[in-house]
Amino acid sequence: MNNAQTRSTPLNIIEKAVLVIVFILMIIGIAAAWINKDWFLQKYVVEDGFIEDITLIPLAVITITCITYLLRFARKKNIWFFLVYLAFALGSFFILGEEISWGQRIFNFKTTAYFEEHNTQAEFQLDPNRGPLVSMKVDFCHGNC
Repeated sequence: MNNAQTRSTPLNIIEKAVLVIVFILMIIGIAAAWINKDWFLQKYVVEDGFIEDITLIPLAVITITCITYLLRFARKKNIWFFLVYLAFALGSFFILGEEISWGQRIFNFKTTAYFEEHNTQAEFQLDPNRGPLVSMKVDFCHGNC
């Protein structure tokens, strides 16, 4: 291997800023969990709170980036490129949609009767439905997740 192959590219300013912000938020979260668990649970990591809302940013960036790469490079690359980027685009879009309950609170539409009955949060999303996956999560976490 020559020296050019082993060198990594330095981080640009945006990457450095993202790493610093994530590190600071992580330290705040760890300290808050130790110092004031009630504030941590009721303000910092609460449903539709600050931390949950900022997770939307990377999910949107991943979705847009993957779709852009698919449109730009899919015909020039092999099938694996297409499948991997398609999986990431669809997966991140699905998680993004679930995080915002598919726009239910943004567009103020009512939860259908099916989701009212089968969804533990009474929201328009598949994630917290009662079923085998939720049962496994509750069993694994002993109800503390």
